[in-house]
Amino acid sequence: MSILLGTGLWGEVIDLEDGTVLKLTRRKCAGIGDGLVKLQREVEVLHAFEAINEPLPISVARVQGWGTQRQSLSSRELPQVIQSDDDRKLWLRTTKLLGYARTASELEWLPRPEKGEIAGSMATAIASIHTLLQQASVQLNLPSAEASLLMLLHEVEDDAEGSKYIEQLLKILETMRKLPQMPIHGDLNISNLLFNRNEITAVVDFAETRQGFYEEDIAALISELPGYREQLIEAIARQTGHVVDERKLRYGLALKALLSFLIARRLRVGSSLKIEQENLEHLLKILK
Repeated sequence: MSILLGTGLWGEVIDLEDGTVLKLTRRKCAGIGDGLVKLQREVEVLHAFEAINEPLPISVARVQGWGTQRQSLSSRELPQVIQSDDDRKLWLRTTKLLGYARTASELEWLPRPEKGEIAGSMATAIASIHTLLQQASVQLNLPSAEASLLMLLHEVEDDAEGSKYIEQLLKILETMRKLPQMPIHGDLNISNLLFNRNEITAVVDFAETRQGFYEEDIAALISELPGYREQLIEAIARQTGHVVDERKLRYGLALKALLSFLIARRLRVGSSLKIEQENLEHLLKILK
């Protein structure tokens, strides 16, 4: 027996009810990048974490197996919603982590004191993951922020409008070239955090891990939870001494908006496309 935990552009996450979780993903979809590259990156990062022979500051999964052909999995590991002829062939099996998902809409409606608790836990999680990635970085070969944007530009080269925005962001990044980069999660949205009440217990999905700015991971959360912006920035300064750089934060918000815009174009979601484009253009204008 298995339980479908969640679904997204790239595939599904399935609880196999034996202490492990199975992620099934596609090689290509409306998302940005190559599913196989993302899978290999996540395996690389999780193996690097496992090699750190000391207590980890926050829970992360351990790899139990992975592959590029779903046929190697037994039929009992797949729920009925997974068809035999679909394109979700890449797979990653990991240990199951304690905690449960919460939605952005749910968190935004909480009273301010509870938001403060969660913002504090987010600050701890961000700092813990950055520390962990820094320790693991000697074993990782992560692309820089510039390299990541250039790969994105190559992927959307037939999209003149999308390419225009990427080139604008590359020019902005060029003005920040002397600022040091560090290993970051790269996709620290609310769905990649597990909770026990108002405490974050685990961080998942390291498929987008790369070099970048500390503030990019903060921006990923703020873009979904704008009501947490002030408290999260204050909690990070209070707990870590890191003073958030506003320009780096705006860069992170612009990058997040760019990805949302590109995906909306691929999905041809007209209702959200205009909103995403207006938000992106506003952020780019502020950064110039």
